[in-house]
Amino acid sequence: MKEKIMSIAEFMKKNINADDFKLYVNYNDEQCTRFAQNTITQHISGDYIEVSYVCIKDQRIGTASTRQIDEENLLKIIQKAEEIAVNNSPDTDMETTLSKEDYPELKNYFPAIETLDTAKMIEIIKKCIDFAETKQGILSGIITKSINEFVYMTKNGFLGYDKSSEIELSMTLRKEHIETKTTFTNKDFEKLCLDGILSRLNEQFDSLKEMRSMDFEAIPVILRPQAVEQLFMFFNWYMLDRKRADEGLTPLTNQIGQKFFGEKFNIISDINDKDLTTQPFSSNNVHKTVQWVKDGVILDLPTSRQWAQKHNLIPSYMFNFIIEGEGVSEKEMMKMVKRGLIINNLWYIRLNDLKTADFTGMTRDGVMYFEDGEIKYAVNNFRFNEQIHDVTKRILATGESVQQGSNSKVPAMLIKDFVFVDKTTF
Repeated sequence: MKEKIMSIAEFMKKNINADDFKLYVNYNDEQCTRFAQNTITQHISGDYIEVSYVCIKDQRIGTASTRQIDEENLLKIIQKAEEIAVNNSPDTDMETTLSKEDYPELKNYFPAIETLDTAKMIEIIKKCIDFAETKQGILSGIITKSINEFVYMTKNGFLGYDKSSEIELSMTLRKEHIETKTTFTNKDFEKLCLDGILSRLNEQFDSLKEMRSMDFEAIPVILRPQAVEQLFMFFNWYMLDRKRADEGLTPLTNQIGQKFFGEKFNIISDINDKDLTTQPFSSNNVHKTVQWVKDGVILDLPTSRQWAQKHNLIPSYMFNFIIEGEGVSEKEMMKMVKRGLIINNLWYIRLNDLKTADFTGMTRDGVMYFEDGEIKYAVNNFRFNEQIHDVTKRILATGESVQQGSNSKVPAMLIKDFVFVDKTTF
């Protein structure tokens, strides 16, 4: 497929008449099987090539895209993007596109996912359903395999290609008041340990059998990696941005070089991590390892190409994120405080106030109460309100950093006095 999408890019380049341009040619081949009520409900497969063209003329931008890749339709999107640009308003902050540059060759593709057939995917689902039936539970979820290839080209001479694979398994087990979920994502099918995933689902399910009502309060919590990943994924999206900080829109204004986070908080984007799916480049720049926060000190913030050129900075992008851990076990964490809660996951995380980085959200997939180093019983779900940077100052311990998403590694965290403000009924 590489030869085909490269030829499309070259055809577009020959027919583009613009001051500058960005061109994306993406190939995606995906197969997914859904299951619910302990049976397979849907199977979908298909592939496509999508072409997206960004035209830049006289500081004006026009964008058009298509999945019809015959020459006639490719010429149409060139014409359409140029028409939009001509009728658009000038952008005085226009950045120049990437020029020719070497980029790292990363191993994002594993053939075992491409050769994974439908029969094997069904076999995986059957084993999961068989497990659910031993628990007299109802299982639902999805298994997806995908192959992606893309080319990125600019008029200034950049030409990049990457190919990646991904396998994802997500499932929720439910019985009466018990509902809990596990997810797995990796670029290498060989890393899918189904017995381990089911063992984790089983542990979560069994820990929720005895349910008691508990009122909300500020209380120590152990956020398991799923919850940590969700919390900081949203924080990174909203907060870790140089432009927003420089414009005074977030509490990170003038904080580069300052100890803004807790001393146990370290976050890095690592181009050399072997487990995570890492694109070697983006429209922003060619990716390199960046230590964003070290021992609570902000060393750098993601910076768009436009903002970097306007203020003589180096553009950067959080292409993956790794929160470094110290390897403290959950058992050890439970002994470090008198009492607390273990949170399996968080969801419906929303921003209350950008200026103060105040977030709200809810627990999900199981909350356990522990005391004197032992889990006692499960409790209801809660809503929290927190300033996430302040949360990092209350980290008492972190676990081993483990892969949670396709491009993230995070540890469990023991946090002092996590602020819950309400109970929820779901």
